[in-house]
Amino acid sequence: MRSLRAWSFPKTHKEPEIYLGAVGHLRQFIPNYAQIAEPLEKYKTLLLKDSPSLGGPKRKNYSIKRGLSEATQAEKDAFLKLQSILSKGLFLYHQDPKRPLFINVDASKEYGFGAVVYHAREDWAGFRTGDYSVPPPRSKLLPILFLSRQLQGGEVRFHPTDMELACIVWVLRKIKVHVEVSPRTVFYTDHVSNTYIAHQSVQQASMGGYNMRLTLGAVLIRSFPRVEVRYIKGATIT
Repeated sequence: MRSLRAWSFPKTHKEPEIYLGAVGHLRQFIPNYAQIAEPLEKYKTLLLKDSPSLGGPKRKNYSIKRGLSEATQAEKDAFLKLQSILSKGLFLYHQDPKRPLFINVDASKEYGFGAVVYHAREDWAGFRTGDYSVPPPRSKLLPILFLSRQLQGGEVRFHPTDMELACIVWVLRKIKVHVEVSPRTVFYTDHVSNTYIAHQSVQQASMGGYNMRLTLGAVLIRSFPRVEVRYIKGATIT
């Protein structure tokens, strides 16, 4: 970790690939990693395309020695943001299978999919009342995982409701084991339609006029009997 914090902005064609490879192993500790790192990922891809089509050691030797042209401000800002997060220390909690699991999801064309998976502190008022209609405030969060990725293929053309449901489905598949051992899992979304879709039976979803994507999403969510999807206005993952 100390060596990562000591990095300066990459100076050769090879260094962006090395840096992103190292930091990428810590992505579950970094909120919105995919969105923050996107300018650097694009920068890395452009550098690889610009490299001559040399094979094996020759290409490697070129990428190590070849200096970089001036980076854009967005690329520099992305690097500084990642370094700032690393410098603050990374701290996550282990999941307690006896405690409820909470997940805030968010999806957009601009930022892709994002989610924070967390427990709530024991003194959260929701535990006393049994009312989980409003998520725990940030001060009561015990983060377990941060998940994020950019949109892929046709996802960029999804309707916002479809996109957010696709995010929920992606998270469920990603952390299936976490959800299966939890006594109760609550998703929070800012798309109220998804709260209805998620609790439809297969027959209801089909008869409700939902497209196949929404119907299949409802089927997957219903396969987890202890999962709830709740609406919260302006829900965010941070």
